Amino acid sequence: MELKLYPLLSWKAQKNFTKRKFRYGKEVEYKPHGVVIRQLKQKTGMDAGEIYEQLRKERAFLLKSMGIL
Repeated sequence: MELKLYPLLSWKAQKNFTKRKFRYGKEVEYKPHGVVIRQLKQKTGMDAGEIYEQLRKERAFLLKSMGIL
């Protein structure tokens, strides 16, 4: 799978993107901030729904490839 949006994220956003659990084992549900969505809209020209869907796919792929999922 080609990662389109992940390389465009900042370092901190990439770290949160691959995070799976909080400190005490509670699961993390990744929700990108509106600022991140706006920046990706400007950089790629995609609409918000496409960006959410692409980020969901890329996160699932990365977590599988890292052996976390």
